[in-house]
Amino acid sequence: MDEILEPLDLKDFQICIECIKGKRTNERKLSAERAKDVLELIHIDICGLFPTASWNGQQYFITFIDDYFHYRYLYLIQEKSLSLDIF
Repeated sequence: MDEILEPLDLKDFQICIECIKGKRTNERKLSAERAKDVLELIHIDICGLFPTASWNGQQYFITFIDDYFHYRYLYLIQEKSLSLDIF
């Protein structure tokens, strides 16, 4: 079967190849166990430093995802050091 798009040539990217490969989430881990109750497992991700700040100066954001309900919450923060306070 012919592919719709040609495969990406990752050598041409000016950012870290491992970073690109690390964000590939389309592979399911069949042995992974899901949470069986609310707030049993929370996934956290901190992103930034973004070159353009928000209207009030935040250049990072932190996300919390409940594994059971898949409820997502996002907080804008000015520094990574504030992430523990947000948690």
